[in-house]
Amino acid sequence: MGRPLVGRSEISRRMKKIFPFCWPDLWLSLGILLGATITCIILRTADSHGEFVSMIFVMAVLLISRLTTGYLFGTAAALIGVIFVNYVFTYPYFAFNFTISGYPLTFIVMLLVSIMTSTMTTQIKQQEHKKELRHSALDGVPSTLPALLKAQRTQEKASRVGFDWKDAKGPLEKIKEEIRELEEAVSESSDTSLDPHVKEELGDLIFAVTNLARHLKADAESALENTTKKFSRRFRAVEAGAKAQGRNLKDMTLEEMDALWDAEKAAEAAISQSV
Repeated sequence: MGRPLVGRSEISRRMKKIFPFCWPDLWLSLGILLGATITCIILRTADSHGEFVSMIFVMAVLLISRLTTGYLFGTAAALIGVIFVNYVFTYPYFAFNFTISGYPLTFIVMLLVSIMTSTMTTQIKQQEHKKELRHSALDGVPSTLPALLKAQRTQEKASRVGFDWKDAKGPLEKIKEEIRELEEAVSESSDTSLDPHVKEELGDLIFAVTNLARHLKADAESALENTTKKFSRRFRAVEAGAKAQGRNLKDMTLEEMDALWDAEKAAEAAISQSV
């Protein structure tokens, strides 16, 4: 005969790649179930009550679900365990007889126990696996977060290991420093839209402001959202004031628009004081 296309070692390697935890969990599951079956046969021979048999197999499935990879082997162990229970209950006939006292209840309990335990175990092991993969204190910040929220979460994680200022004075001084550096970068740039140094210094300033928000126990994202809403409200008031004068904003000077802005700002202050 010719040489096989794929050797046994190659098949084993491929199976381990697809199911990396398959073989150890399989032998462990079979060993526990075999031990439970032998124990139950001994108890049945000693005319023990069937409730002890059911409990032994429930505990076996619970143990398999906790020690193995999770959902797959826990559920499979329940189904195989039911077959073993059937054998013990109906020995020496080995016939599926749901009229036997305790048999249907054992089936249901074992299946529910395996599903619940396997699901919880899988989730726990997935969380443990994620923690093992983390090598930095900053790991775990979702990359899909908005930039301001991501910056604040990153700063919070750095703070947990002591990399932080004691109070808000630190980030305030940092903001002043970043403003000076941004001014220098802007003054030295011929085209700020294409200058990476300007963008870097601008990002540093925003990052420092976000850090100040964190020290002030304020959410930078919501603070910026509220400011944007306030600006939009006042700007619409400026548009309404220009329209009342029969004018267009494009035809007005900045000083004239500022006058309408200040009038709206004063009106809001008067309303807030009267409340």
